[in-house]
Amino acid sequence: VSEGEVNWDKLKRVVGLAVHFLDNVIEANLLAARAEHTAGEVLNIACGKAVTVNETIDIINDLLGKKIKPIYTDPRPGDIKHSLADITLAGKLLGFKPTVPFKQGLQKAIDWYRENLL
Repeated sequence: VSEGEVNWDKLKRVVGLAVHFLDNVIEANLLAARAEHTAGEVLNIACGKAVTVNETIDIINDLLGKKIKPIYTDPRPGDIKHSLADITLAGKLLGFKPTVPFKQGLQKAIDWYRENLL
């Protein structure tokens, strides 16, 4: 991969983890600690909005001031084409509402990376 290009096949596995940001997870855990009748429940915690691979690249380009071009590869067996974590139950049981939208969370992640890993 040359400079300015991203091998999306490898990166998309990581970006999928970025749909929830630490602030949202902390908020959900605090709400869960105070909630009643949630023992044993499995809840999705995420930003509550679907973001495509191409939208993610556009956001990254915007935040970095770059023009990164993804490298598209053939899908692997079992790849999920569309995915959105349903946070409805977290809202119902905990009153959870995401506090950090996707773009803001991605900016925080980039800032942290720059400060701690570069």
